Amino acid sequence: MQSLVHNRLDRWSGPLLSIPGWIRMFRPLNLLIIFFGCFVGSMLVHGASISAGDLPYLTSLAALSTVFTAAFGNITNDIADRKIDSVNRADRPIPSGQISVPVAVVIALSCFCCALIIAWSLSVYHVEVVAVAGLILLAYNWVFKKAGIIGTIVVSGLVAMTIGFGAMTGASSGGRAAPLDVIVQGNVLVTMSFAFVLMLARELIKDVQDVEGDLKGDVRSVPITIGTKKTLRITRGIVAVTIIAAPMPYLHLEFSGLYLLLMIPVLALLVRVMAMLGDPEPDLFLVSRHLKLSMCLGMLALACAAIWPV
Repeated sequence: MQSLVHNRLDRWSGPLLSIPGWIRMFRPLNLLIIFFGCFVGSMLVHGASISAGDLPYLTSLAALSTVFTAAFGNITNDIADRKIDSVNRADRPIPSGQISVPVAVVIALSCFCCALIIAWSLSVYHVEVVAVAGLILLAYNWVFKKAGIIGTIVVSGLVAMTIGFGAMTGASSGGRAAPLDVIVQGNVLVTMSFAFVLMLARELIKDVQDVEGDLKGDVRSVPITIGTKKTLRITRGIVAVTIIAAPMPYLHLEFSGLYLLLMIPVLALLVRVMAMLGDPEPDLFLVSRHLKLSMCLGMLALACAAIWPV
């Protein structure tokens, strides 16, 4: 009997104490970007008044809710991808045995419950967004991921929505349409579109990297459907359109000159990505990192332009 109890404790305590495994599964850098994106959304709406009253507190709550939702998505993604990861990334927490599936399920559900509870403290609109996002994440991990471009669009849209989630913070609760009115403001919509497009490009790059495992997992990703070369050309086209469209907020939405100044390093990174994608065998890991960094810097430029409209 005592031996049985010890075995059961070992089964749960071992995975729970696997700190490196949990750090990798949670993807802290991605969660930090999500947290930052939520603050960017709030800054776009409130500008310099972001530091006034209880807005910093409310925005922090919204950001924490998005972080817990993203953590739920990351963990369920690893659960759904455990067979594919055994080929592509055998050192990941679940395939390597650092974390068991039952423990991962419990932690994922705990994260989602935390996201809902925090969202409830903000507004019913935030709860609805978190609930829908959770359902979409589950559908993505088990259905949309195998549906080619649809899955890529879904995950890119969810990342962009974190900006909208932050923008909803502090919105008037007088009418049901109020939060949506905030999201469709010019600067919020532009920033969400910017994040969506660059995330789409990055997801396509990641799909190319995962071709071998996706083939064995019956995933019909874009590069498997149309080929890696065409996928890289499409990605290059997306980056090119982003570069061309970058000055538009300044020209047509009265964004400040500060925006243009802060966009210089972003454009430099994107031009570098264009050059790398032109190579016969580009370093896809570096391309992905450049796209992630350019997305973060671009969101920062848009947020700063909202705070200091000079």
